[in-house]
Amino acid sequence: MEASKTWALAALALLAAGCVSPSQNPTNDPTFTPSGTPAATCVPVAPKTSTLTGFHQDSVSSNPGAFGDSGQMAGVSGTAEYAWQDYSGSAMIGWSGQSATGSLKLTLLNACGQSVFTQTFDAGSQGGGNQNSKPGKAGAWLVRLDYTAYTGQMGLGITG
Repeated sequence: MEASKTWALAALALLAAGCVSPSQNPTNDPTFTPSGTPAATCVPVAPKTSTLTGFHQDSVSSNPGAFGDSGQMAGVSGTAEYAWQDYSGSAMIGWSGQSATGSLKLTLLNACGQSVFTQTFDAGSQGGGNQNSKPGKAGAWLVRLDYTAYTGQMGLGITG
C-alpha cells in the first residue's frame, strides 16, 4: 500500500514539473498526431466563376447529399465548379450520355480540397455507369467539370 502512494506522489510530481502529460495531446492542438508530427492542414476549396465558352444548355441542381447536372453542349471549353454538401464522406457517381467530340473531365474534391474522384469522358464515349469515390472528409465538397472542345449530351448524378 505504501509503495502505491509513493508511485502516485512521484507521478504527480512529474506531472506538475511538466515531464509527463495525462493526455497524448497536452496542448489540445488540433493538428497534433500521436507520432508528434503535425497533421495535414485541411484547406477547403471554394468554387470559382465559370469560364465556359461555346453553346451549353444544362440544368444544375446542388442539394445536400445530392448533386445533378444534365444537358447538351456544342464546342464547349472551360471550367465550371459547384459547391456541394456531402455529409457522408463518400459519394456514388452515376453518369450517362454520349460524347461526339472533345472531352469532359469530372473531378470531386472533398472538404479538405483533396481529389477523391476523377473521370474523363472522351470523344466517342457513350453509355453510362456508377462508381464510388474514395473516402474523404465530409462537408463542403467541390464538383469540377473541365470541358475541352466538348460536344455531346450528358447526365450526371452524385449522391452522398
